[in-house]
Amino acid sequence: MAPFILLGISLLSFAIPLRAEDGVPKETPLFVTGENFLGIDDRIFPLGWSAEGKFAWICKQSNEAADECAWLVTIQDMKSNNILTAEKFMMPDDQANDIAQLWASHGKAITALLEKHAVKRSPQAMDNFPLVLEKHRSSVFLPIIESVTGKHKELQFTGVKSFQVFKSSNEKKVPLFQKNHEGYLFPFSVAIAGCFVSPDEAYAAIVITSCWRGWEGAPHPRKIESLAGFKTKIGD
Repeated sequence: MAPFILLGISLLSFAIPLRAEDGVPKETPLFVTGENFLGIDDRIFPLGWSAEGKFAWICKQSNEAADECAWLVTIQDMKSNNILTAEKFMMPDDQANDIAQLWASHGKAITALLEKHAVKRSPQAMDNFPLVLEKHRSSVFLPIIESVTGKHKELQFTGVKSFQVFKSSNEKKVPLFQKNHEGYLFPFSVAIAGCFVSPDEAYAAIVITSCWRGWEGAPHPRKIESLAGFKTKIGD
C-alpha cells in the first residue's frame, strides 16, 4: 500500500497551484503608448518589500532601435535611498522577449537577489498623491518636486539640471532626495508619477519620471528617473 500512498501524495502536490510570489512579475503601467512607439518608454514591474524598508523592482529600459534591450533589477533602501543592488540583464530586442521570457531565463538569479536582501514578493499597485494612510486614513502626504533648469549650449533646449524632492509642501519642507545631471545631456522635465507603499504602510517609494531628448530628436523617450523613499510615520 505504501507505493500507492506515495503516488497519491505526489499527485496531490502537482495539484497545488503555484503561489502568486512564484509567478511572473506584473507590470504597473506608467505611460500610455501606441504600436509605433513600443520600446520607447521605460516600463516598471514592482517585486516587493523587506520588513526593513527595502523595495525591489524591475525596469525594462527604453530602447531606441538597438539590437538588445536592458532589464534592470534594482533593490533600494527606502530609509536612506541607497541603491543596494542594480543588476542588468540583456536580452535580444524582440517582442517575444517579454517579462515572462525574462523570468524564465533569469528568474532564479533575480529571486536569489531578493532573498539576499530579505525582500518578499507581494502584489504591488502604484498609489497616487495625495497619499492617505494608517488605520483611519489619518496621515496625508503630498510630496513636491523642485527643479533647477538650464539651457543646452549645443542642442539649444531647456531642461532640468537638478531637482529635489520634499516630503510635503508645508512650511517645514523635509528634503527626501536630490539628483544633479552632470553629463552632456539632461531631461526636458521631471515629474512625480505616484508611489508604492509597503504592505505595513511604514514606507513609501515615490516614482519620479522624466522625458529625455531622443538620439536624433523626436520621438522623445520617457524614463523612470529615480525612486525616492521615506518613512510614513509622523515625526520620522
